[in-house]
Amino acid sequence: MGENLTFNAVSPNDRNSKDSDDILVELSNFFRVIVESFDKIFKKYGVSRTKFNVLLILGKGKEEGLSLSQIGERIRVSKANITKLIDRMEKENLVERRYDKKDRRIVRAKLTLKGEELFKEIFPKYKEQWQKIISALENEEKDHLIMILRKIEKRIFENG
Repeated sequence: MGENLTFNAVSPNDRNSKDSDDILVELSNFFRVIVESFDKIFKKYGVSRTKFNVLLILGKGKEEGLSLSQIGERIRVSKANITKLIDRMEKENLVERRYDKKDRRIVRAKLTLKGEELFKEIFPKYKEQWQKIISALENEEKDHLIMILRKIEKRIFENG
């Protein structure tokens, strides 16, 4: 009763106050809508977003596959988590592990035939959905959006 709440108020003259709150809300809503849109596609094929990302990275990647650490970096998961994910995908016969020909300390993951077929089935639907979404932007706007997102991402990593 009668609690005194304190907020870190920012001056309305500060260009980062209200605008940054609005941007955060819009980004949050955008992310949610995108995730829900793609999750509907992935659910039809019994794959998670993370599994699809691995299928995408390997399906569009090098013939010899990628190291587990390269995959983990691309989808931003820890070494332990990528190992568990690849374990599960290997049990499902979607990927196989291979030792690097030049450095046997490096373990690479590569799509199996089943993984390739699944990727080839899902990818066109994913691509079509993304094209519907992104077609709202002109090419110049797409380039600008990429620049802005990279700039924000860089700042996030700089600040830990």
